[in-house]
Amino acid sequence: MPGARATLAAAAADGVSLDGHVRPQQALLRLWVRAGDERRARTALAAMGAAGAPPASMEHAWALLADLAGTRGGPDAVHGVLAEADAAGVAPYTACYTVLLNARAAAGDVLGAGAVAAEMRARSVPLSRFTYGSLIRWHARRGDLAGAEAAHRAQAADAVAGTDPVSDAALVDAGCQAWWNGGRTRPALLDAAWETALRLRVVDPGRLFKRPRWPGAVEHPWAVAGAWRGGGGGERGGVWGAAAPPAPPSPSPPPPPGARAAPFIEVDLHHMSPWTAQLALLAALDRLLVAGWRGGRSFVDGAGRSSSRRSGHRNPASFPTPTPPPTPPPTPLPPTPPPAIHIITGIGRRSRAKLTSGVRHAVIRLLHNLGLPVRLGPTNEGVVMLGAKDLASLFAGCDGSGPGPVGGRGVTRRRLLPTHCGDVLVEAPL
Repeated sequence: MPGARATLAAAAADGVSLDGHVRPQQALLRLWVRAGDERRARTALAAMGAAGAPPASMEHAWALLADLAGTRGGPDAVHGVLAEADAAGVAPYTACYTVLLNARAAAGDVLGAGAVAAEMRARSVPLSRFTYGSLIRWHARRGDLAGAEAAHRAQAADAVAGTDPVSDAALVDAGCQAWWNGGRTRPALLDAAWETALRLRVVDPGRLFKRPRWPGAVEHPWAVAGAWRGGGGGERGGVWGAAAPPAPPSPSPPPPPGARAAPFIEVDLHHMSPWTAQLALLAALDRLLVAGWRGGRSFVDGAGRSSSRRSGHRNPASFPTPTPPPTPPPTPLPPTPPPAIHIITGIGRRSRAKLTSGVRHAVIRLLHNLGLPVRLGPTNEGVVMLGAKDLASLFAGCDGSGPGPVGGRGVTRRRLLPTHCGDVLVEAPL
């Protein structure tokens, strides 16, 4: 940590002492923990105690030290640090127990992690959303859908923690991983994971399309039609599967003089896990297929089934939902050429170190399985770019008006929903 050392040197040169001040020592503790320097971290911890840090700050500080010890020595090292904290008069609380839970799960003892959660309840220590999220995530990595669902139900029933988007996404990951671990022979697991993603709004196709960020540009008509989903609920629409009109239901300000439609659509996946990113990308492509390429027509019949040739699969997005307000009959979109798509998976800036997640890798492999060539952004390696001609080739193959992209798997698809494209999904380690 050259920056921390330079700051300390500057403070010493100016005759400024950081002793007796809690916040500077807290910042130093975080820096030394991040740098893996346990000796200096303990020095900062002792300085916090001498400066009279409040109990909550001390408990969090001991949790940071326990986390550092756990990365080196596993659960036994964490137990040792927590014993030191207890001897120092700092009773382990939520953060410390969460660190112990993660250490046990990382060592392969997920059942032991569940025992830590049970011990917390027995000692009346509240479980935070981070505790529940960690437990669900560890179950998801094993593909233990039952364990993830049990932890998610417990979190939903907890008045203190409550559910949060991270835990919801981990539950979807658990369903996808269970489907993959089972050899992909049980499509009902993938169907259930997709239904859960929609029910919990982990994947909300109406909000995947980013608005243009440069002056003088308006949204591409395909993005407008794809984002609107039948009226009601949220910024741009409500019910999945409803017919899309050529314009948003709410009045929009007129475009500025000389405005032109954006030449590409941005789909933001950088905040998702590799599994949910794949589901979201297929959902976005399906919306563009239905609302853009097919002119806003609905391909969901009254029985709640897709008109795909795979008639045995229900469209999970058309399960019972609140009745939307009356909408005018859809009118075809004016002829508009398909746009290019820029898929945001992270911030690369030509540095692979910043692309630590598997989102980009999963997205590229999924598009490759669809037979679509991609390239990376010239200034940001975290942007995966899909050409307009390749997108048109994919949609033409879905409608039977073209052979489809070269290099695809030769499967005729009427829809691009995850429940119809399970064969193109790729393993996404969590």
